[in-house]
Amino acid sequence: MINYILMKPILFLILLMAVSCSTGKTVTGKERTAIVADHKSYGEYDQMFHINRAIQQQEEATIYLLNGKKISPEKFRKQLSRKNTYSMEEITAPGLIRTRGYDADVVKRIISISR
Repeated sequence: MINYILMKPILFLILLMAVSCSTGKTVTGKERTAIVADHKSYGEYDQMFHINRAIQQQEEATIYLLNGKKISPEKFRKQLSRKNTYSMEEITAPGLIRTRGYDADVVKRIISISR
């Protein structure tokens, strides 16, 4: 008799868990959403990761100059977004990069703007 009294709440809890797992709802009553990751979405993510990494490497190998002074890429973009007129020069030739005083093995491009 005592074993039956103790087993009743345990059986009730097991039944409750089985029903709640099969209904598709959480304890709060909201629908569960499954995370779906297929091969195509992984491939697109991987491609975007490699594109972002290539852009980052290209930005690291670029020197930005404003009136002959080195500036950050963010400040360079900010200067270009203004409505001022600039003269822009892009240097990619290793010989010209060396004449500007930079190592052509590290620096692949110099972008210079002047007013």
